[in-house]
This record gives sequence, C-alpha cells and structure tokens, in this order.
Amino acid sequence: MDDSKRCFVIIPFGQKRVGNRNVDFDGIYDAILAPAIRAVPLPEGGALIPHRADRDLFTDQMRLETYQLLEYARVVLADLTGLPANLFYILTVRHRSRQNGLVLLRQTSAPTPFDLNNIKALFYDPGCEMMAQEARAFVTQVLTDSLQQNRSDVPIQMALQTQRSDPKIERLLWEAENALINLDRATAIAKYRVAIETTPTNPLLRLKLGLLLKEKREWERALTELTLAVADAPTYSEAQRERGIVENKIYHRRGRSPNDPDGQKALLRAIELNPTDFEALTALGSILKKKGALKEALSFYMLATAASEGHPYPLLKELKLKAALAGALTLDPRQQLQLKRAEIALRAQMTNEPPYNVPWSCFDLAEVCLYQGNGAEFLQWIEKGIAYSAHGWQANTFLNRLQLLVDHQVELPGLKEGVAALNQRILALM
Repeated sequence: MDDSKRCFVIIPFGQKRVGNRNVDFDGIYDAILAPAIRAVPLPEGGALIPHRADRDLFTDQMRLETYQLLEYARVVLADLTGLPANLFYILTVRHRSRQNGLVLLRQTSAPTPFDLNNIKALFYDPGCEMMAQEARAFVTQVLTDSLQQNRSDVPIQMALQTQRSDPKIERLLWEAENALINLDRATAIAKYRVAIETTPTNPLLRLKLGLLLKEKREWERALTELTLAVADAPTYSEAQRERGIVENKIYHRRGRSPNDPDGQKALLRAIELNPTDFEALTALGSILKKKGALKEALSFYMLATAASEGHPYPLLKELKLKAALAGALTLDPRQQLQLKRAEIALRAQMTNEPPYNVPWSCFDLAEVCLYQGNGAEFLQWIEKGIAYSAHGWQANTFLNRLQLLVDHQVELPGLKEGVAALNQRILALM
C-alpha cells in the first residue's frame, strides 16, 4: 500500500477496562474510526485508507514493518484511551518532532492517566448510534482539516526519504524506538547518535536526540543538537520551538547573561511558521511574564488556550495571570468546563499505579482545586505533591507559580495557607 494514502490507526485491541467501565475497542475501530477515515478526501485526489496497528506494537518489541508505518504513514491517528505508557511516550516524541500528520483522540468519558502537558488530544464520544454518527463526522472533519493544513516541509520529507533508503539507518532508528517502548532512553540516545554520524544533516534525527537530552536536563548538549537541526532546516517549526525553550532555560541558569539568547527570537519564528503551536505560544508567554510584560504574556497564554482548545498547560497559566492583573479570579462557563476536564485527567493520573508524572500532577490538581474554590482539597494536594517531590526545586517551582497571586493580593480559599506550607517544607527538602 502507498504510505502517502495510509492512515495508521493506533488503538487497543478487544475489550479493555478503562476507568470504571469496559470499552470495546474493536467495535470503535470498525464502526467509527475506519469508516470516518475512508470518508477523508486526499488533496491530490482519492481517499485516505485506514490501516490498524498490529498487536505487535502493544508488546515490548515492535516489528520493523510496524516502525515503518509509524514513521512514514501519511497520517497517524491514535486513540489515547487505554494506551499503555510506553506507547504514549513514542507518540509524544513523534508529536513534538512532527506535529503534522499526527492526530490524537480521547474518549470523553474515559480518563487517560498520562501527562498531556505538551499534547493536544481531541475529545470524541462513541456512545449510542447517534453519538457514533457525530463521532464519525467529527473524526472525518479533524483528519480532513489536518491534511489541508499540512505544511509542505521539504527538508523533513527529504530527511525521511534519505533514512528510509538506507537499511542500516532505518534499523538503528527501529532499535531506538524499541528502546523507547521499554523506556530505555539511554539506549535510544546511543542509537540516534550512531544514525546521525551517518546522516549528520538530518534535522529530524537532531531534534529527536535533542528532545531526549532535554528530558535528561542536559541543556547544553540538547541546544547543540537543536541548533544544528535549525541550521539544516530553518523552516522546521518544531526545532525552532524546542531551541527557544532550551535557550531560555540556559539563559536563566547562567544568570541572564546578555551574551546568551533568551529564546524569544526562536519562539517567535516557531509561531510564525505554525501559529497553532500552543506550546510555543505558552513558552513565549512565560518569557514575557518573567520580563514583567504581563499583559503581553496574557495575550499569548490566551492564544495558546484557544489553539489547544482548553488544554490545562496554558489554561492554568492564563487563569493565574488574568487573576493577578485583575486582582480577583472570575471564571466563565467555558473556563469552568475546561477546569473540570483538567480535573478528570489529573485525577486519572493519580489513580494510576504508580501515580503518573508526580509531583507535577499533584501540584496541577492542587491549582485546579484552588480555582474551583475547594481550598481544603487544594491544601491536601499540596501535601501530596510535597511528599512526592524528590528535590526542593520541584516544590519551589510550584511556590513561584502561586506567589504571583499572593503578590497581586488575589484572595482565594486556602491560598495563603498553601504558600505557607510550601515555604516550610521547601527548607526541609533543600
């Protein structure tokens, strides 16, 4: 099959327990996703063709053919509901290096215990037949829009063609993906380095390696890879975004030296290339906030929330800064619904065994409870976040978030008590 016409669908098989109910994933694929995909017209003519992931992808070792589908299919469509954490991590790497051609879905009523801080996942409801019809139409429209908006990024397409034409490189990348399935980042990094030695001008590989180094907090090494990715592909928006984020991290670690870029230029370029990149919009808002340009920062947070359709990552930043500027927190019905969705996802992370993405899921959930007026639970989640904090800087980061509200005299139930608790515990953790 021609990969340029293929939609590679990643969804669990059979019946799976998700939250407090059983979900028939085979029925969802047959009744909703497959017909929705077949209804998507390709810009060049013809229609998109569904291709379901092999069960092999859900084990600790994927086949080379499965890797090729994941890497080269025209569109990858994944239902995050019920996916194991290792597969989610692979999708995160692809999403952050190639947002085009990747569509992520979540079932409305099913919690997903994953860190979605950098991922936009769209909601659909497979319920009754009427809901199924709406879901099919929704998925068709999302995929159609994705194909129409898909930028023609020549350097990335050339890089993909080059790596696919070399069996040695492709095998290295397949081995790297299998390492990531097993959450073995060290091996994945080593495989990427060897592949880059063979194709040093491949910006896609440079970015993927940079992302892994960034996660290890090896900032300078990450910046080296990201700078080379941008040099090889100046229009690579994802590389520009990640470069700006890492530049800002280094800028503050080195004491805001005027000789170091603060990341703003790279982030502005990333947004120019992709105005809907909510992570770039949020990162730029944070830079402006640190500079004291609060109104400008709020405008970028609001753009990020809109682009992400209410993702908690920019939403919490927007609400906090808006409250600080106004001296009080007010929520409209849309924001109340967005907070409720954030609460559902974060509570699901905490019911996972072990809890996922702690202490940040605890602190984010504490902030959601704070804005919902639940001061008592706000304090409880702060205590849990402190208990899960391995380093003082983690609790201190959350304290700095809340300090903006205190400094602008925003009155919220439990806020002052939470800040006091954080201050006391940070001294013990440092």
